[in-house]
Amino acid sequence: MRATIKDVAREAGVSVSTVSYALSRKGAAIKDSHKRVLAAADKLGYVPDATARSLVNSRTNNIGLIIPCEIGSDFQNPYYVEVISVFSEELARRGMWLSLYMHGGADSRIFENLLIDAKMDGVVWANCCPSERENEIIERRGLPRVVVGTFFDMKLPLPTVRIESSAGITQALQHLAALGHTEIMAISSSVRDFRNSMLDVAASSAGLRLTNSLYGYFDENTAFSEMEKYLTDGGEVPTAIFASSDFMALGAINALKAHGYNIPGDVSVIGHDDILAARRASPPLSTVRQRLDIAAKTSVDYLIKCRDEKDMLNDFVALIDAEFVARSSTAKRRNK
Repeated sequence: MRATIKDVAREAGVSVSTVSYALSRKGAAIKDSHKRVLAAADKLGYVPDATARSLVNSRTNNIGLIIPCEIGSDFQNPYYVEVISVFSEELARRGMWLSLYMHGGADSRIFENLLIDAKMDGVVWANCCPSERENEIIERRGLPRVVVGTFFDMKLPLPTVRIESSAGITQALQHLAALGHTEIMAISSSVRDFRNSMLDVAASSAGLRLTNSLYGYFDENTAFSEMEKYLTDGGEVPTAIFASSDFMALGAINALKAHGYNIPGDVSVIGHDDILAARRASPPLSTVRQRLDIAAKTSVDYLIKCRDEKDMLNDFVALIDAEFVARSSTAKRRNK
């Protein structure tokens, strides 16, 4: 049978309150009685009841992570796998855990009911924002929340951790200019890709000419197909390409290789995000790293502070600059 706190008290020869106090200090034994408690708990294999403990201190040690995905479609995007992994690791370091929720596709009432019933200490909205109704539910529950990501349609004044791409994109294009490139092709998610204006400004300041754009809709297969069609139709490829996501960059690279192009001998390619696949690609992909690790730490720090101090801090805003990482997919411009 599972050992109880009374079993530990009996084994150590102390009161239940002493056991509770000693164990709550997370191993910091300052008295002989505390040492006996820790030894007894270890001997009996005692594990505190997390449910009972949360009822006492009104905490679940659980954070809800909401991503704008539908199971079986966008959820396959490795970017969101990276987001989930980074937040899970950050919470695990603090003895907390994560509950994942998909925002989009389902009946809004179903999602609202999830927010009403979910057992959590706070909510992270990753690259999406709550509706007025969803925000109202979270506020009524007294739960801190924060919106995290590179871009979102902010209709409400919400606590925000924003990852700014402009500095990293500027560094990336300066890198290409230093390698002797003069022209660049863009692979954007769509005409409305928010990074397009950043790319225009960065290209101009670096002395690069933006020749044309393909649209990959943040999808590797779509980027492959668009590049394949462009090449089949006789389109001329400049010596450098910037893609708004690593996923699209990898799709474009595969199409270029299929048509006999060498990366980076013929074409230098840069992505955006720094997903795991970018680091393991052949060649490893130069990219704009979003620093999701810092975003996760900043977000969790904020939520815990709000929870512990009972203060929502609604004017909270943190800006985190992305950074360029040079790898083997970029090289000096070839002679044309």
